[in-house]
Amino acid sequence: MIVHPEDSDVVYVSAQGPLWDSGGQRGLYKTTDGGETWTKVLGGNEWTGVTDLVMDPRDPDVLYAATWQRHRTKWAYMGGGPGSGIHKSTDGGETWKEVTRGLPSSNMGKIGLAISPQRPDTVYAAITLDRRTGGVYMSTDRGESWAKQSDAVAGGTGPHYYQELYASPHDHGTLFLVGVVTQVSKDHGANFESMDIERKHSDDHAIAFREDDPGYMLVGSDGGLYETYDGRETWRFLDNLPIMQYYKISVDDAEPFYNVYGGTQDNGSNSGPSRTEHESGIRNADWFKTLGADGHDNATDPKLDEIVYHETQRGGLHRVDLATGDQVFIQPQPREGEDYERYNWDSPVEVSPHKASRLYVASHRVWRSENRGDSWTPISGDLTLDQERLKLPIMGKQKSWDNPWDVLAMTNYNTITSLAESPQQEGLIYAGTDDGRIQVT
Repeated sequence: MIVHPEDSDVVYVSAQGPLWDSGGQRGLYKTTDGGETWTKVLGGNEWTGVTDLVMDPRDPDVLYAATWQRHRTKWAYMGGGPGSGIHKSTDGGETWKEVTRGLPSSNMGKIGLAISPQRPDTVYAAITLDRRTGGVYMSTDRGESWAKQSDAVAGGTGPHYYQELYASPHDHGTLFLVGVVTQVSKDHGANFESMDIERKHSDDHAIAFREDDPGYMLVGSDGGLYETYDGRETWRFLDNLPIMQYYKISVDDAEPFYNVYGGTQDNGSNSGPSRTEHESGIRNADWFKTLGADGHDNATDPKLDEIVYHETQRGGLHRVDLATGDQVFIQPQPREGEDYERYNWDSPVEVSPHKASRLYVASHRVWRSENRGDSWTPISGDLTLDQERLKLPIMGKQKSWDNPWDVLAMTNYNTITSLAESPQQEGLIYAGTDDGRIQVT
C-alpha cells in the first residue's frame, strides 16, 4: 500500500487475490477520495494479482508494480505463470506498460521490487523463476531495460513465502532480500551475504528503516518484531505483542488451575496456566517452551501429569516429560518392505478417553500404541484416495511438468487430518482425510 506523498486522499493498494481459488478482488486498486471508492487500474487474468508496488520519490506519478500468477490447492502449488511480470506507469497508475527488456523469458513467480532512494533511476527486482531458481535484476534507466546481477533468491520454505526486497535509505546499492535468513548486498545485488541473526528469530518478511539513523532497523519475522540500533550487531526483541499463531491447543487436569498446551507456527510448542494467583495475572514468565520447530497437534496424559505429547510438522510426534525435560521421538515408522508414511503437515494425535496409555496417530493410515508410544501397530489400511497429485487440476486444468511447480512447497497429500475416538463407546473411531473422506470403525 502506498499513500500519495502530496495528497493523502490518493492511495494505491496491491491485492494478490485468493490463494485457493480463481477470480476475486485481485490487481492494483486506486482511490482518489480517501477510500470511499476504488478503481482497479491494473490486473491480469483470473489467477494473477499484484504483489508489490514502489513509487519514484521524485515523481509520484511514476509507479512500478509486480504482478504474480499463482495457485495453491490441497494437493499442489504452482508458483508462477505468464501473468507474472513488471509493469510501469508514468501517469499515476491510469495506464500501464509491461517492461520486459532484459528480464527472463520463462515463467516468473513472485517478484520483489525496490527503488534506490538516492538515485531513483535505479530500480531492483528479485525474481523467482522455475523450480525455486531466481535472480536479482537491476535497471538504471527507470525500468526500461534490465540486467541480471546474481542468482540470489529467498530460500527456506520457498520464495513464495518471502522475496520482499528493500533498498537502504542510507547507502546506494545496499539491498536486503528477506528470507529464512535475510541476505544483504552492498554492490547492487551482485553479491550477497547472510545477515547476522544471533539472538534473533529467522524467517523475515518486513523491514523498516529510520532516515535519521543509519544504524537502526526494525524487522518483522515469524518470531515477531526485532530492532537493532547498531547496524545489526545486536538485536532487541519486542516481547509485549500477543501475535503468536496457534495450530492446536489442549488442556490438562491440573488443579487448582488447568494448564493450556499449544503448538504454534514456527515458534514450537508451549504451555502456561489458565489462571494464576499472582496479583499481576498471567505473565510471560508463567509460560514455557516444551518443543521446538513448528508446533502442531498435542495431547495430555490424564493419569501422568508430567507426560504430554507434542508434534512438529508432518507428524513429528514427541513424548515430553515435563519433570525431567526429556523429549522422546515416538513417531510410527513404516515397517520393512512398506512405502513411506504420508503424514499431514498438521497430523492428528489422540489419547484414548478409555485408557490413558493408549495413543492414536494417523498418517495415511491409523496407528495405535498401548504403551504411550513405545511401540505401534497399524489398525487400518490406506484410508485416502492415494492419488497422483500432479495429475490433478491446478489453475483450472491439468498441467504438464514443464510448468513452474514448487514441489518443496507442497506438503504431503492424501493424508488423515482428523481423528477421534468416541468417549461413550470404546473402539468407535472416526477418521477424516484431506481428500474429503470420512471413515469409521
